[in-house]
Amino acid sequence: MLSLKCAVDGEQWSAAQLATVEHARHQHVLHDLKRLGGPVALTHDEIDLLDAGAAREASVAARAVLDVEDIRKLYADQLRASDRMWAAAGDNTPAGEPQRQAVAELTITGLSPHRLRGDSLGQAMDYPRLNPDHFIMTGRDDERYIIETFGMYGGPTEVQVVADPAWPSPVEPTPGYDVLVSGYAIVVGLKMPAFHQIKSTDDGLTVKLGAFFPPRTPDPIVTGHGLHMAIEFWAMAQIIAGE
Repeated sequence: MLSLKCAVDGEQWSAAQLATVEHARHQHVLHDLKRLGGPVALTHDEIDLLDAGAAREASVAARAVLDVEDIRKLYADQLRASDRMWAAAGDNTPAGEPQRQAVAELTITGLSPHRLRGDSLGQAMDYPRLNPDHFIMTGRDDERYIIETFGMYGGPTEVQVVADPAWPSPVEPTPGYDVLVSGYAIVVGLKMPAFHQIKSTDDGLTVKLGAFFPPRTPDPIVTGHGLHMAIEFWAMAQIIAGE
């Protein structure tokens, strides 16, 4: 059975605390889809009464039946608002101004690093199941189109994700760690780096997950996206382990 030790931007989070946030986000997404006319038969009152497992299953089922055009139609206003927000976040940034960084560090006991290689990191898994704020993923291994909500803030964003081992590291690599993922996300022309590192432990692994944002990115995105990454990676680990 897996166990978790987690820090998000230096603050400790238990598996139970992550589960509480995940539960609330599944309910949020269901309410949002219901309000927008999406495939949710439950009433708002019924959504509020769902326990964590039922909320997850209802949320995953609702998002899984949507294709790209469905999501673009349902979330048209929110997608446009997200594009405006990201454009403002990167607008007129002085040269050399540091990027903002979200970091999640997870130590997982009971899962070896080799099980995360190849098709891991959720790329061919059930993308909506990894995080309540995941809507869809398409594309090939090194370049993917996704729609997700960053940092549990506002509405979803359309993103092109590029895995590029040659992309310059936004931070100094940590001694003793291997690079797990290096690349960037493209949003309204902005390139936002991602840099994830991994090392083996005696009985599992430790990962350092890093996402980097323009200097004017709203505070809730930066603080919330560390939690987003922690929830996603912990969910992936449990799926791989069959838990």
